Order: sequence, then structure tokens, then C-alpha cells
Amino acid sequence: AYRAAFDIDPAPQLLYNMGRAQQAMGRYPDALTSLERFRTEAPPELLARVPRLDELIKEVHAQVAEVTIASKVDGARVVVRQEVIGKTPFASPVRLNAGTADIEVTADGFAPFRKRL
Repeated sequence: AYRAAFDIDPAPQLLYNMGRAQQAMGRYPDALTSLERFRTEAPPELLARVPRLDELIKEVHAQVAEVTIASKVDGARVVVRQEVIGKTPFASPVRLNAGTADIEVTADGFAPFRKRL
């Protein structure tokens, strides 16, 4: 609902609300992105209403792992924890919930790559 509201009216406070909701749902990478964006886009008077924002971001960041996925094959499908997260190439590290993850990269005509991290 926050994302739909933000699409209609991109008010920075919705980024904070979205981040807290994502955090509560255990979607830490999304929460981190929303809270970092809030810190960047919110005006100073709104930021002043969230005095522990940096601590909150640090707390959420501790629940996130960043994985760099590189492939010589563009368009390879990447699956993490049995969920398709996209196709190669990735412009930046992929943010995941911290913890063990099975990663699979597949492309037609190539042997699949599988790794547990």
C-alpha cells in the first residue's frame, strides 16, 4: 500500500514508512534501500523527526548481505533461495537477507552453476 501511495505522491515520509514495513516483514534489502533513499531525499525538518535514523539503517544493514554476481554470459537466469532475482549482468552487488543462500545461474547451452554461500 505504501508503494502504491508513493507512486501517486512520492512524498519522502512514505519511504520511511515503507522501510519500516519492509523491515517488519523481514525484507531487509528492500527496507535498507527505502531507508537510505529516505535519508537522501527527505528535507532536513523531516529528518529531524527521526533522530535515530542512522542507527536504524545500521541495524537493518546488519541483516543484509551483498553478493557480486558476475557472468561471462549475458542473460543468464539467477535464482537465489529458489526465487528468480533477475538476469545477468547485474550493475551492482545484489542485496540479500543475510544467511546461507543457494545460488544458481543458468543459461541455455551452458552448464548450470550452483553454489551455497
